[in-house]
Amino acid sequence: MPYEYPKYPANIFTDIDFPDQEDDKNWVKAWLVNALKEELQACLTELGTNPRGDYDDVKTRLDTMEGRSYYDRGDPAAWDIILSGLITDATWRDLDLSAICPEGTEAILIRVEARGQTPGGSFAMRKKGNTNDYNVLEQCIQVADKIICIHGVIPCDTNRKIQYNAADINWTSINIVVKGWYT
Repeated sequence: MPYEYPKYPANIFTDIDFPDQEDDKNWVKAWLVNALKEELQACLTELGTNPRGDYDDVKTRLDTMEGRSYYDRGDPAAWDIILSGLITDATWRDLDLSAICPEGTEAILIRVEARGQTPGGSFAMRKKGNTNDYNVLEQCIQVADKIICIHGVIPCDTNRKIQYNAADINWTSINIVVKGWYT
């Protein structure tokens, strides 16, 4: 009764290729086969209309994707960047993290702790080269002299640079640490 699904399909199969199973005697097995079919279709849809992409087959593509990894930096003993190393003028500025993150880094996991005296002031980060303010990590000061925190992943350029924007307010502190990176 179960179908022989292709191990590394060249395209996404449809319900016409593999219709739902029906079995009056073993309905549980039919239900499981149908559920597996739906999962396989969802996985292939996630990989796109050409699941093998530019590779010879899906296995090669998945093996290549497995090479992308997160690297935990460990337990840094201090902040990487502090207020004195930043310009706070409400302008997007480059932040060079190449001394911390190795070549091949595609995105950086960052933690920011900031404290300012002006409610409504904000600290934001984005991928270098982005021009809009929608895809940013940002935190606003709600109450004067209270710590705000930002944790997030920011894509970086090939030189391991991102951008930040610190409001032109009286900041007590801005502390940044790189928690890890993705290659």
